[in-house]
Amino acid sequence: MSDADAQSLPRFDALWRTVVSDDANLQTAMRRVAETGRAVVADCDSASITIIERGRPVTVGSTNDTAQALDEAQYSAGEGP
Repeated sequence: MSDADAQSLPRFDALWRTVVSDDANLQTAMRRVAETGRAVVADCDSASITIIERGRPVTVGSTNDTAQALDEAQYSAGEGP
């Protein structure tokens, strides 16, 4: 196991303990997933999670305004996920 992998384990462990019981908790959980992904991917400044809802992409969690703005630009252009 690399040092980077070993450092990531506590972050993932915290995600497994997240309790999702309502929409607010779901949004918090999705943001935490995005934040963990950003933290474990080298040189990653922003991350987001997109789902397809009623045939349209929707950002359900992001690490910052940059990630959200990039998602919106992709959706507006008809590009992206």
